Amino acid sequence: MRSLLILLFSTCFILSCDDGDVLNVQLEFDKELSICDSNTAIYILYDTREDPSESLTLLFPNNAQAQAVFNPVNSGDVEMMTINASTVRFLYRTYAGDPNDYICQDIPDENVSVIQNYEANGGTVIFTSTFEDDDSDPNAIVRTTKVLVTLKDIDLSILATDNFILGTYESTD
Repeated sequence: MRSLLILLFSTCFILSCDDGDVLNVQLEFDKELSICDSNTAIYILYDTREDPSESLTLLFPNNAQAQAVFNPVNSGDVEMMTINASTVRFLYRTYAGDPNDYICQDIPDENVSVIQNYEANGGTVIFTSTFEDDDSDPNAIVRTTKVLVTLKDIDLSILATDNFILGTYESTD
């Protein structure tokens, strides 16, 4: 009988243990990146979902390297940046409302309609930039640039993976 009580107690104890708030988020976004006004000191590339309300945001300096990302010399050029939680940042956030109402406000204070805020401590951003020129009008130079953004070795505890394609940003000049 004593063995049975010990077994029952042990089972109850094991089943009642709480491993904390361990989350594994599956990033099921459309992978079509948008950009906030690029006439600032930082670029903000993002993807959002409305159900549930969440966002993936990549921030990086508006410098010569960023200019090479969006205006590549050769189609297929690759640029890399290291996420350092300072000048190059990657965030996953959940919101109380539509993230599109907040996202381009220089990443608002996390107390403003942000429910959860997770920031990567490290990793690498790989930008692969391709372009096509529209030669149909000899008097105009129209260029469509596509930037594929891949994240590698992301140090963000809530993610189920540390390597994934964030998405593609497309612009036409």
